[in-house]
Amino acid sequence: MRHKNSNRSISYLRRRTAIMLFVSHGLLCFALPSLADKSAREAVEALEAYAVYKMAMYDDAFSRFMALAQKGNHQGMLNVAGMFAAGLGTTKDLGAAYDWYRKSANGGHPIGMFYVAEAYQHGHGVEQDHAAARRWYLSASETGSQDAQIAYAKLLLDTGETRQASEWLAKWTAKNSGAAELLAAIENTNKTDAGVAPLDRISIANAWSSIDRSAQASNAHGIVHFLDYDAEVQLRLPGLPTWTTMSKDELRALWERNFKSSGQYRYSRGDLQIKRLDGSRKRYRVVSTINEVLPAGLIAKSAGGEVQVNAATLTITESAIVSIIDDKLRINEIKLDISGHN
Repeated sequence: MRHKNSNRSISYLRRRTAIMLFVSHGLLCFALPSLADKSAREAVEALEAYAVYKMAMYDDAFSRFMALAQKGNHQGMLNVAGMFAAGLGTTKDLGAAYDWYRKSANGGHPIGMFYVAEAYQHGHGVEQDHAAARRWYLSASETGSQDAQIAYAKLLLDTGETRQASEWLAKWTAKNSGAAELLAAIENTNKTDAGVAPLDRISIANAWSSIDRSAQASNAHGIVHFLDYDAEVQLRLPGLPTWTTMSKDELRALWERNFKSSGQYRYSRGDLQIKRLDGSRKRYRVVSTINEVLPAGLIAKSAGGEVQVNAATLTITESAIVSIIDDKLRINEIKLDISGHN
C-alpha cells in the first residue's frame, strides 16, 4: 500500500515539476521580447531627445534624458550629467553631473568611468583626488575607453613618469590610433628643449599646428583661437622702430583684411623653440619664424592709422608666452616682429 502511494507521489511531483518548468519557460519566453522591446523603446526615446537637443530645445531635452536616466538608461545618465555640467536645460551643477556619471560608472559603462576619473582629476563636483582618478582611468581603460587609455598616459607624463607612459601606451597602439600618435610624439620629443615636459611640448606643437592650418585655410578666427581675450599683443611693422599694441579682436581683423586683399596667399612656419620660464612649471616661451607671401602687401594699423606694406614676402619673428592649466593651453602674450622684402 505504501509503495502504491509512493508511486503516486512521485508521479505527482513529476507532473508538478513539468508544469513549473512549462510556466517558468513560458515566463522566460515572454520576458525576452519584453526586454528587447524596452531596449528598442529607450533607443527611440534617446534619439528623439537628441533631436530635440540639436534644435537647442534644452529644457525639453533635459526632461527627456532625465526620464531615461531614471529608468537606468546609460545614455540618459550620461546626457543628463553632461547637461548639468554645461548648465543646459538646467542650473549648472558639477556635483549633480558627477553623481550621474558615477551612477553610469557603477553600472560598468566605460564613458561614465572616464568622466568620473576626469572629475576626480580636476575636482569637478567632487574633492580632487589624483589616486582615485588613476583608479577610474585604469578601470575605464580596461573596459574599453580609448580616451581613458590616453588620459592615464597623460597623468603619467604630467608626473614625470615618461617611461611608464610609453610602456602603457604600447599596450593599446594596435587598437587605439590616438595612443599610437601620442607614443610617437613622446619618442620624437625634441630633447634639446630643456625643462619642457613631453606632454606640454605635445600640447604646444598641436596648438601651433592648429594655428598654421587656420592660416593656410584663411581662417582668422582659428588663428587667434588660443589667445586669451585680454592677451597682450604687440606688432612691429617693417622699417618702424615702435611697437603697436593690439587687442585680440584687432589682430583677428588684421588677418581678415589681409586674407581678403591677397590673391595667392602662402604661409609656412619654421621649427618651434620652446623654453620653460623660470619659476613656473607650466609657462613657456615659444619662438618661431613665419614666412608669408602676400601679393597685395600687408595692410595693418599703426599709431598713425592704416598702413599698406608693399612687400612680396614677409618674415615674421613670433614670440609667445603660453600657459597650460588643466590640459588647456592659452597664449597670454604674443609679439610679431615683421620684416618685408620684394
